[in-house]
Amino acid sequence: AIGNRVWSAVNTLTNSYTANALNQYTLISNPVNPVNPVQTLPTYDADGNMTCLGEWRHSWDAENRMFDGVGGTRGEIPMPPPVPFRGCRRWY
Repeated sequence: AIGNRVWSAVNTLTNSYTANALNQYTLISNPVNPVNPVQTLPTYDADGNMTCLGEWRHSWDAENRMFDGVGGTRGEIPMPPPVPFRGCRRWY
């Protein structure tokens, strides 16, 4: 799992991460309660884009660009239109 996060810690909160051969996280867990740890199972579409992470749902266009993220306590976070590469004309 080169390049994948294995764990993270902020204050007293520690998360552990498990990745598959495609470098996709398959399990994110937080052993706040060792008997019943909090576990998040991300889901992916056929193109490998993460479509679900806990309460968050992500939407992707045909070119694998995320255009919408919905969920969590903050609600919807619309993504801005894509910016053309190297100063090409904008198409929006």
